[in-house]
Amino acid sequence: MKPLYDNILLKDLEKFISRITDLSHELHALQRRVAELEDVTDKVDEEELTLIQWQGFLEEVQNLKDPLLISIFKHMTLENTVHYDEVLEATFPTKRTDFIDDKLQESQKQWLPILNKYFPFAFDIRII
Repeated sequence: MKPLYDNILLKDLEKFISRITDLSHELHALQRRVAELEDVTDKVDEEELTLIQWQGFLEEVQNLKDPLLISIFKHMTLENTVHYDEVLEATFPTKRTDFIDDKLQESQKQWLPILNKYFPFAFDIRII
C-alpha cells in the first residue's frame, strides 16, 4: 500500500512543480511587460502630461454650457506647462480685461472643481 501512496504523492508533487513553473513563466512575462510600460511612461514628459490634463479640463468645461466661459478657457494658453504651484498661469491672446476677470470670478464655483480634477494642487488660474 505504501508504494501506491508514494506514487500518488509523486504525481501530485509533479503537478505542483509544473504549476509553479508555469506561474514563474507568467510572472517573468508580466515583469517584462511592466518594464516595457515603465519605459513608455518615462517617455511622456511632464509638459506633455500637463497639456493632456489641460485638454481634459477644456473638454469638461464644455459641459457647463456657458459659451463665454468656454471661449475664455479655449483661448487661454498655459504659460508654464509644468505646474506644482497653487495657481496656474495662463496667457490670453487679447488684452486682459475686467470683463474676463469678472466672468472667471463669478463662475469659479462651476469650473474650479473641474480644474481640481485635472490639477489637484491648483486653486485658481491667473491670467498674465
